Amino acid sequence: MADAEALVNPGLVAAVPLARRMRTLLFSIGSADPLTHFSVLALLMGVSLAACSLPARMNAVDALRYE
Repeated sequence: MADAEALVNPGLVAAVPLARRMRTLLFSIGSADPLTHFSVLALLMGVSLAACSLPARMNAVDALRYE
């Protein structure tokens, strides 16, 4: 999880200028809408947390035996 947190800050810094460049592709939201930025951030953090925690719950030998 620390690796994901280390990538959040540069991602937030890069998100605002990139959103301004993609202004023509955005419909019904502003280019620097904080609610959209933080909801996407929360979604990606949740997905990364799930991707890290779900394999930890499985037994590797059983997973290999299943395949």
